[in-house]
Amino acid sequence: MTAHPLLRPLAAAFVALALLTVGLTGCGGDDDDGDRSGSSSGSESDGLDPAVGGADDPGAGDLGQVAVELTEVAQLDRPTVLTARAGTTDLYVGERAGQVRVLSVAADGSVEAAGDPLLDISDDVSLDGEQGLLGLAFSADGATMNVIYNN
Repeated sequence: MTAHPLLRPLAAAFVALALLTVGLTGCGGDDDDGDRSGSSSGSESDGLDPAVGGADDPGAGDLGQVAVELTEVAQLDRPTVLTARAGTTDLYVGERAGQVRVLSVAADGSVEAAGDPLLDISDDVSLDGEQGLLGLAFSADGATMNVIYNN
């Protein structure tokens, strides 16, 4: 089975955002030994792998050089999960309130959201605390959709 053509760029964007968040969170932290020089040699002793994006890595460029274009494809209410289905190029988004929406992907890569939800179990879903529609998955052949939610 081949991956959906949009899953790789979406995954890369999530990874980049997570790495940026971790990098920003790690800035200006206190060191136990009081050393605030901020320099790192990337040696094994400090736990950093010099082969992965160290200061001497020619691929570790300035984030200001990265071109990012955002295109709104849908207005969703607290999406919790995004998945693909075997046998189709559509993407499926689960919303916390209990709706599953379909994003149709055209051959040119454009995405369009369907008007009505594919599934609406909002009357059965509890939204207290961290509850709601939490997961969505399809069987390997795409014939069965499974949802995980709290009621």
